[in-house]
Amino acid sequence: MDIYYKYSDYLKNKFNEKVYKLPINLPITCPNRNGCISFGGCTYCGEEAAGFECLPSSLSVKEQILKNKEYIEKKYKAKKFIAYFQNYTNTFLPLEDFKKYISEVNLPYIVDVSISTRPDCINENYLDFLKD
Repeated sequence: MDIYYKYSDYLKNKFNEKVYKLPINLPITCPNRNGCISFGGCTYCGEEAAGFECLPSSLSVKEQILKNKEYIEKKYKAKKFIAYFQNYTNTFLPLEDFKKYISEVNLPYIVDVSISTRPDCINENYLDFLKD
């Protein structure tokens, strides 16, 4: 019998405590919204993209992290976090913009990064950057 090892359990074992997501909202779109493929989105994103604890994209990545961290840290006594780039297709950004946003999460309490994307919107350049 195969056993499914939840990622949350893996992180808890690795860091000896629960790890919480800090949602980050970037000023982006995706090819199913801007007309490259279609308009109006697809079944994966809501009209406003992912809205749970989502702060305005007008705030910097660091500001969003700090505000959400303050809330989640107090509510759950959390100490370790995943920077969760949750809305639309983050790799639909130009690579240099993507690098800038991802680099902003290099903070001691961020132990992982989660990036929302579509398989047709990622390539080796993005993967090489993430690997480094």
